Amino acid sequence: MGSVDQSQQSCYSILWLFTLVRYK
Repeated sequence: MGSVDQSQQSCYSILWLFTLVRYK
């Protein structure tokens, strides 16, 4: 479970960065 949680967090981090770049 821990491993999956870390993977999901990584994906969310990338998506968040992409959103920030788009907003800028």
